Amino acid sequence: MIIINKNLTNLRLELDNIDNKIAKLILERINIVKQVGHIKKQEKNNFYVPGREDEIISKISSNYPELSISIIKAIFTEIISACRSYEKVFNIAIQNNFLSRTAAQKIFGSFCNTYVFSNLKEIKLKDTDYVILSLDDYYGKLVEINLSFLLIKKISVENIEFCLLENKKK
Repeated sequence: MIIINKNLTNLRLELDNIDNKIAKLILERINIVKQVGHIKKQEKNNFYVPGREDEIISKISSNYPELSISIIKAIFTEIISACRSYEKVFNIAIQNNFLSRTAAQKIFGSFCNTYVFSNLKEIKLKDTDYVILSLDDYYGKLVEINLSFLLIKKISVENIEFCLLENKKK
């Protein structure tokens, strides 16, 4: 019985060491992201580049095929979200339903501000970076959407398609 406890203690120490290495690497990543954010701000580039995030996840999943893609997406969405918060925290308008909130979480992770709207006229143009709509609503209300919003990404949540619109006037 004592051997098991010693083994458990040793394994926990190994995990603690790994956790410290992960934290150190995240801190390094944050420092680089701050530099990238400074350059993006100077050059007036977008802070959110979905293709870049997809590229990161794709590269990691091909380098580590023993990890499931869903685990990689979940972990790296949150790492990227936390790091991006040092560049900018986005304001996202979402519909008042669970799946819209889930879509926002899948796209941006935890580090964003969301607010709910009932109709498109409630969207605060000057304060909103992105809007998430179900694809049915997007096509059904296309005329109501201000031309300053541009469709940049589609995502599926529970077999419902959503679209991510970027505010180009902000």
